[in-house]
Amino acid sequence: MIRNAIRPLALSLILAFSAAGQASIGDQPQTWEQQILFAPSEETLRAEAKGRVWILSGLDEREVERAMDEQYDRLAHLLFVNVRSQDAGEDDEEDDCD
Repeated sequence: MIRNAIRPLALSLILAFSAAGQASIGDQPQTWEQQILFAPSEETLRAEAKGRVWILSGLDEREVERAMDEQYDRLAHLLFVNVRSQDAGEDDEEDDCD
């Protein structure tokens, strides 16, 4: 039940875009976020089995889309924030709730 509650939260946070991050999809994992996402160790998977959630910041939106396709069974343990948009024509202003 908790797993089902986390999925919508993770998916909604994908919409939070920023200019942070680096590396492209075709490259070997260069950041710890990419390593956890695309080449998880056995230790990482064991931690997820015990309930660990990874907060992954600054990934490219194509990487997030790839993760949605390739790592669907792990989405309950992945929280995407500050996703970089590939649409350069839109403003990437943060929506502050002050």
